[in-house]
Amino acid sequence: LTAALGASLPPMQQEVFPYAPLPIMVLTGGLASAAFALASYASLKALATSFAAGAVGAGLVGSILNAGLGPIVASAVAATVVGLAGGLLARRAVVPPIIVAVAGITPLVPGLAVYRGLAEIMAGQTLAAIDNLFTALVVGCTLAAGVTLGEWVARTLRRPRLPRRLRVRA
Repeated sequence: LTAALGASLPPMQQEVFPYAPLPIMVLTGGLASAAFALASYASLKALATSFAAGAVGAGLVGSILNAGLGPIVASAVAATVVGLAGGLLARRAVVPPIIVAVAGITPLVPGLAVYRGLAEIMAGQTLAAIDNLFTALVVGCTLAAGVTLGEWVARTLRRPRLPRRLRVRA
């Protein structure tokens, strides 16, 4: 449409956005998770647990990013911890672990990378667009794998111990 009108989109700036201070990341991460759980009609216990999971996940991502590691490593660690916490807190809070996990990774979803990638495609900056979209894809896969790994570890830790005489040998 802009080409038909004779206008062009301004080029995207290649500068890196500074991250918010860690306390703000923790608070807004918890609020985003609780808001997502509320929008999904979760119970009050699930809201509190989702707030805690989102705050911990955002705090971990902020700490790891401030340590100089990239968003992929930060997302992997945070998603694994959120999945583990969701699995372990599910029994205590009587909340399904999927609620805590999905709401907990909500602030970690790479929305800005997707937006920037699509905007760069529209501006004709193909290499920068591919970089941002590939980063978003890898972060999304990392979030899914991390949550799954965390829930699997939690399920392994919560497994009831069977007496020796009842154990089945394969």
